[in-house]
Amino acid sequence: MQLSSCIKKVEKIVHISSPELLFINANNFEQFNEIREYFAVGNIINVADDINDELPQLEDIIGLIDSSKEIIFVDGISAYTRLLGQKTLSGVIKQLIDSQLRNAVILLFQCEDILRDLIKKDLRCERQIFLVDGQNSALPVVTFVDEKIAKTLSQHCYHGLAELIKVIESGVSEHYYVESRFSKNNFAESVYLLEELSSYFEIVRLDYLRLLSQSDEKLISGECWKYIAEGCQKHGDFYSFFRDKIGDTANIDLFLANWSKYKPNDRALIFLLLKTSPSLNKNRCLKIAVEASNTIDEILIQVYKSILQFKDKDSDFWSIYEERKSLISALGVNEHVANSFCNLIDDLDIAGLYYLTDLTKVERKQIIKLISKYHQSIQYSKLLDLIKRIYKDLFEYLSPYDYGNDFLTKYFNSYKRYKVENGASKEFLKVVEKEGKERNYNLWLPTRSEKVRNLEKANSILYFVDALGVEYLSYIANRASAYGMMINTTICHSNLPSITEYNKEFIDEFRSAGAEVIVDIKQLDEIKHSGTQEYNYSKSLLPSYLADELTVINNVIEQINASLGVNYERAYIVSDHGASRLAVIERNETKWEMVNKGKYCGRCCEVADGVIDEPNEYMVQENGFWVLANYDMIKGGRPGTVEVHGGATLEEVCVPIIEFTRLPENIRIDVATPLIQIGFKIKPILKFVSNTHLSNVSILIDGKQIKAATTDGIKFTVELQGFRREKEYLFDVLSNNNPICKGLKFRLKATGMSDNDLL
Repeated sequence: MQLSSCIKKVEKIVHISSPELLFINANNFEQFNEIREYFAVGNIINVADDINDELPQLEDIIGLIDSSKEIIFVDGISAYTRLLGQKTLSGVIKQLIDSQLRNAVILLFQCEDILRDLIKKDLRCERQIFLVDGQNSALPVVTFVDEKIAKTLSQHCYHGLAELIKVIESGVSEHYYVESRFSKNNFAESVYLLEELSSYFEIVRLDYLRLLSQSDEKLISGECWKYIAEGCQKHGDFYSFFRDKIGDTANIDLFLANWSKYKPNDRALIFLLLKTSPSLNKNRCLKIAVEASNTIDEILIQVYKSILQFKDKDSDFWSIYEERKSLISALGVNEHVANSFCNLIDDLDIAGLYYLTDLTKVERKQIIKLISKYHQSIQYSKLLDLIKRIYKDLFEYLSPYDYGNDFLTKYFNSYKRYKVENGASKEFLKVVEKEGKERNYNLWLPTRSEKVRNLEKANSILYFVDALGVEYLSYIANRASAYGMMINTTICHSNLPSITEYNKEFIDEFRSAGAEVIVDIKQLDEIKHSGTQEYNYSKSLLPSYLADELTVINNVIEQINASLGVNYERAYIVSDHGASRLAVIERNETKWEMVNKGKYCGRCCEVADGVIDEPNEYMVQENGFWVLANYDMIKGGRPGTVEVHGGATLEEVCVPIIEFTRLPENIRIDVATPLIQIGFKIKPILKFVSNTHLSNVSILIDGKQIKAATTDGIKFTVELQGFRREKEYLFDVLSNNNPICKGLKFRLKATGMSDNDLL
């Protein structure tokens, strides 16, 4: 029937004293609201009155109607029973119709099918039922919101089921949110479409970042989602919250540079911005990493892996490499993550070097491992260029050093290379054998004692670094320069056998002169003797331990830098002996057997009492020992695991006395020939000028150290023999092997060519 007719008929009946129970049904919100408004002058009661977050009970409703002494209009029965399901809805209506209740009008919404079915079964009840004609309205969606997250919801949220029941049939919304102790699971048979918000992630996804997908919940922790949900609710939206806590979204690079300074919640905020607004991200590697990261914890490994999408032949590869390296530094160095990445590239052969940095210990060791395994597949000059980019300390270790003797210079610059490559050439081994017989170091080098005697020890400090050979001098010179220091080095030879017991006389010399003495620096020696680390030769044939050696040496130089000029005018590093890696690799046992067994990994043995030993041509007797000067091992000795000493090879007996002082301030080098002509019968000559007097000056260019000529220590010239390629060159200026100025430039240009021809 029409709505107006229905209202008139019901109104007429309710004026009868104690009428039987009536049922009015409307199918759409407009009609239902009109009915409720029309009869609002009467006594309308909702079944959810005074129940808060509970479900109405039918017994209470029946009791309410039964106790009423006047006509009441009852609302909400279809609202709450529809939550429980169609069967419950039908059952409650039937129970009410079958009851003997009177004096009440039950307002129902979209129950026409149920009521018609009851009429078919019992025509007598037709007089109690009034069906308003009209098209059905769509039922709303109901979302249950967990009580602890409800306050962060931007949508209006009803508190408790009572509030929901009172409004759900009003049509004021297509979607209702209710904060309740109940959940979707409590209403498995509901006629309404039910949803649930049980986490802060769902709040953020619903209200603030609709670009998020359901799977994105694992991007950050639950605690971070809470932080973001609460912040967004307070500020109105995600971006306002971000600007308040972090800053303008246009400054994403600045935020990344300070990543380690942010607390986890704010890191999550930045990560979420990157994930949902990729257009803000200008960092190529970071963009790849963020897209690939399923959680914030994956971002670092994904940054590591991002470089694999680029090739070393790409024109912008090295800019991308540096971009990524800076990003890794900002995100925070992590050895475990770096190790996972190293495992990924382990099978890339020499190409794997292009993807490694020197930021972590595991990467530094991986670089050395790859060089040792695959160095034959790349030209050594190109390898040095690559090392210079990826592992600065190793490049400084391998850099040429002038040992003041042509033979020693060639020997040790070659030895360093072979140590890294983990094996020597046949030519080098022949040199070792020859020197093992001749032992020219006795002629070339003074003893340590005679040089220590004349050192200026007043107001100085001595660092006794056990097992520091002269192979590290180029590295030490470069590190000292980086800290604003310079070194003056004297190369001496140790006593035999080359063990600490016979080579620590200099300690008392310094102490007696009143110098401070630090004698417990044994980490370098411990590395060389270690049989338990991963670089034990019986477990790993590769010299990855060199990375640890360089770290130990740098730590000592840092200590010197901290004390020099503050507490002391000068500092010294003096060593007892060096050590040999190649003697471990060769593992040759002597053909002659001595009476006593070999000691110190077979590098020496005690001279037998009362028995004449038959030494070979590579042995020398000193301090009651027979000492080997080649790479052999006296029988009975335990093979070395990392490096050995005790013998008389050059790397074992050559020891440095290194004096550290402050580098003079404001040294400046000006290139006088920024453009150098090359051509037929034209020698390319580089000229540069110093603003202070320098001695023993050389340049380091393309891995070569070339001496500079001068007549006054101010103006210098260098003949660039062998340099014919037209390009811009970088070079460093060294004085007494100390880097004075780095990264200077000149360009070679063929005669007759214009500048534009080179562009």
